[in-house]
Amino acid sequence: TVGGGGGDSLPGLRPASASNSMVASLVNESKGPGQQVRGVVEASWKDMMRVFKTFDDRHDGHVSVSEMHKVLAHFGVRLPRDDLENVVAKSIDSTGEIQYQTFIKRNLRAAAHRGPAY
Repeated sequence: TVGGGGGDSLPGLRPASASNSMVASLVNESKGPGQQVRGVVEASWKDMMRVFKTFDDRHDGHVSVSEMHKVLAHFGVRLPRDDLENVVAKSIDSTGEIQYQTFIKRNLRAAAHRGPAY
């Protein structure tokens, strides 16, 4: 569980809140990888931006795929590498890294266009 003292806690960061953990578990129950990620981004994008910035050593708006894996795990989303690469493919630029602001904007936009879940 996120923040439960396992490997999900990132140095210098408080573990994701219980509400973030609950959102992640609800989103993960029956959704595909893209839907899981969109749900967590939608629920926690401000916290996620703070976590991304802790990995952005160059302050250039980029993180690696392995850093993205750690960020998502911090919010309760654990994806195999292939699924992760598919989810972030449109946010990877010519450097081979993920522009995290683009990643968040794309996921928020996709979540807004999905309509009511009924």
